Amino acid sequence: MKIAAYQAAPIYGNWPEALKAISRVLSATNADIVCFPECFLTGYFRDVPEALNQSLDLESDIFKNVLTKLAFFEGQIILGLIEQEEDKLFNTAVIIERGKLLGKYRKQHPNEPAFIAGKSSLIFEKNAVKFGVNICNDANYPETAKKLAAAGAKIIFYPLNNSL
Repeated sequence: MKIAAYQAAPIYGNWPEALKAISRVLSATNADIVCFPECFLTGYFRDVPEALNQSLDLESDIFKNVLTKLAFFEGQIILGLIEQEEDKLFNTAVIIERGKLLGKYRKQHPNEPAFIAGKSSLIFEKNAVKFGVNICNDANYPETAKKLAAAGAKIIFYPLNNSL
């Protein structure tokens, strides 16, 4: 299995430009899984008004357009974004394959005032290898990793955006 991690300066408040960067990275690799930073698609905004302004509803036409533009990539993509569901905001990593949303992980230990804590730890699979996702600050709480390991995860991805 080939795994790639991409780390770069965030593109704040311009998801079309972030999507172009994502597409360039995906076009240059044949990895089975590519992990992008925390909130990379939308930019990493910590306060409620900015986060709300940049958030994406996963049922929206905008997000469906994102999926369509990433459908060319045959591997799986772990992509960070700010998710809006009704009036709640989540620091989320979506797992995408061939333009289809396989699932999402919401950061369970957010340290940003804008985000609600996620509740579930899902297992995904690629090439018969089970994996899970935690996000940044979740690494300080070993119970989230223990849940994934107990469910059979052999790899745990930790998208982060250290803002340095």
